[in-house]
Amino acid sequence: MENEYNINKIIESGEIQNEFDLEVALACHRLLRLMIKGNPKLKTTRKRLGDMIHDYESKNWSADSPIKPNQIKESDLAELYMEKEMHQIRQSLTRFVQDNLL
Repeated sequence: MENEYNINKIIESGEIQNEFDLEVALACHRLLRLMIKGNPKLKTTRKRLGDMIHDYESKNWSADSPIKPNQIKESDLAELYMEKEMHQIRQSLTRFVQDNLL
């Protein structure tokens, strides 16, 4: 399960691949906002995540592209799963910050 929450993997790939990665990125983006006060270096990482989130949502959820029922279902399932695993995601983000930015 550790790889599922590997924010470093998402950031290094340069793009969000699926709805679960999107939910993890959104959660980390929110958590990083709080962490920036203690470590300004995180601002760059948060901006990069924000750009990736914007790109994914523009590509997959724009008004120009048709949204399919299975896409909505996948998004809902990813959101529910992420909420259950939020503690693990926080730990993964903390490890990422300690390993890469401190």
